[in-house]
Amino acid sequence: CLDDIGEFLSDTLGKDSPSEVATLTEVIFKKTLGNIFFVKQALEELVRKNAVFYDTIMFSWEYNVSTVQLDNYISDDVIDVIKSKITGLPTEVRMLVVIMSFIPNNADLSTMKTLLKGEGVSETKMEKLLSAAINNGIILHRSETDRYAFAHDKI
Repeated sequence: CLDDIGEFLSDTLGKDSPSEVATLTEVIFKKTLGNIFFVKQALEELVRKNAVFYDTIMFSWEYNVSTVQLDNYISDDVIDVIKSKITGLPTEVRMLVVIMSFIPNNADLSTMKTLLKGEGVSETKMEKLLSAAINNGIILHRSETDRYAFAHDKI
C-alpha cells in the first residue's frame, strides 16, 4: 500500500519516480494509513499550508521541508483536516454545506433549490456554490442519479 501511495503522489506531482517523493510518501502514509480519501486531503492540506508548492522557476511541484516539519503540517485527525478545509471555504459555500448536512444521505437539485431559496440564494448562485463545493472535494455530483452527496461520511 505504501508503494501505491508513492505511485499516486509521484503521478500527482509530476515526478518520474516514487523515490523522488519518498519522504512525503512516508509522512502521508503514516498519517493516513493509505486511505486514498485521506491521502488526497493530506496532500491538499500541505498545498494550502505551502509545504508542497509549485515552483514557477523549475516548473515542478516541490517540497523542501524535513520529515518532522511535514509531520507537523498534517493533522493526526482527519476530522481536523476536513474542518480546516471547510473553514477555508467562502461563507456562502459553508452555508450550503451546513444546509446539506441536514439532508440524510444525498440530495437532488430541486431539494437544494428549495432549501437555498429559503436562504435567499438564487438558482444561478446555488449552481456556483455547488460547483465550488464540488471543486473543493466536499460534495460529489452523482451524474447517474443527478444527486449530490458528501465526498466522505466524515464530512
